[in-house]
Amino acid sequence: MDNSKEYIKMCDCPEIQGEHEWEYGDWFMRGDDDGVWRIGDASFRYDVLDENAIPIRSKLPIAIMASEGDDYYLEGIIWLPRQDQLQNMVFKETGLQSMCTAIEQFSKSEVGSGVTIFGTMEQLWLAFLMHNNYHKTWNGEAWQ
Repeated sequence: MDNSKEYIKMCDCPEIQGEHEWEYGDWFMRGDDDGVWRIGDASFRYDVLDENAIPIRSKLPIAIMASEGDDYYLEGIIWLPRQDQLQNMVFKETGLQSMCTAIEQFSKSEVGSGVTIFGTMEQLWLAFLMHNNYHKTWNGEAWQ
């Protein structure tokens, strides 16, 4: 799971945040915190800089699940989609071969030619999703 500052910045856009419905297993980041959190039966915090950090219990994700409509808990939350979630946002019902072909064609296209700026598969799939669904490209700082 990509928890880099770059990926967090890429995910912080209305196209990704606007339609998300929270569910168990979702990863997110609070705007006032350096941690990445996961919603689950027992919710944990993982340090952004150390993927192998020992989990620390937190009440916040449980509060989000208990009070989904409460803006107090949702303010400043940035959802960090997993690769499988990004793929499902583009391809609801398709096979692996179709997905691989599409991402390969994207990476070879003029728009995807900057694919080397993406450090993880989540970043690449997010760029593909934003291009495919919203006709936007990542310039290293923002979606255009």
